[in-house]
Amino acid sequence: MSDTDLDRDPMVASSDLATAVRHVVARQLRVAPDDLTDDLDLTDDLGLNDSTAQSLVDAMGECLDVRFPDDFLDGIYTYADLTSAVCVAVGP
Repeated sequence: MSDTDLDRDPMVASSDLATAVRHVVARQLRVAPDDLTDDLDLTDDLGLNDSTAQSLVDAMGECLDVRFPDDFLDGIYTYADLTSAVCVAVGP
């Protein structure tokens, strides 16, 4: 499955939100999916900055077919925080 297929495959989003989050974060922040651990700091460890934050939120929304608010990442510091926030926002 290519990166483009991941963005458009609804089965990825519906089958496992955590897996979808992992793939989008890995692709957008250019890290190996297996390197993503819950305690990683999005800014310090993964290099998230102002220019990559919006593209991450946009890619996440496109993959999951939802729209996240512009301030979605406010108060989200770790990879675990992000995964939890997406799961809460998208719901079961």
